[in-house]
Amino acid sequence: HTRPERSAMIRPLKTARFAAVACLAAGLTIASLPISPALADSTNLVQNPSFSSATTGWKVDTSVSTLGTTSVSSNPAALVRAKSSNATVALNDATNTVRGGKAAVTYTATARVRSNQANLNGQLRVRESGTGKTVSHASTFYVTAANTWQSVSLTFTTTQASDLDLNVLAWKVSP
Repeated sequence: HTRPERSAMIRPLKTARFAAVACLAAGLTIASLPISPALADSTNLVQNPSFSSATTGWKVDTSVSTLGTTSVSSNPAALVRAKSSNATVALNDATNTVRGGKAAVTYTATARVRSNQANLNGQLRVRESGTGKTVSHASTFYVTAANTWQSVSLTFTTTQASDLDLNVLAWKVSP
């Protein structure tokens, strides 16, 4: 089989649950291009992408939601619960996944998400924080059926030397 081009990748690998939305995985992968792109590997840069160390490396806005873990088919997953109706909840990397990154580097972020609430809108987002400028890259998702896993991905190229902040968001979540 052929290997994908080597690039940096941000990838939520487990899905977090909001309003019981779940994120099963999170990740950011970065790699430099080798002489032959076909021989490239990617490395997940996210701390605790599989939630195997509970919520270590992850946080939420505790005024809006709570963060815990659950088990999905014997695999750990983050569980984010809204504290009130119509809340915006976000699973956020506790420390920016990339610190001091370079401009013109390509990353791919992926996440698997589900919710016990059908018809839920959300977003996989990575924000570049550079010198005086913040640039957002995002891919939206829509959960049509409750308790069904959905994959979302985002490929982007950094525009500046910056830190990268990884988030999985959901809007109008109810407890």
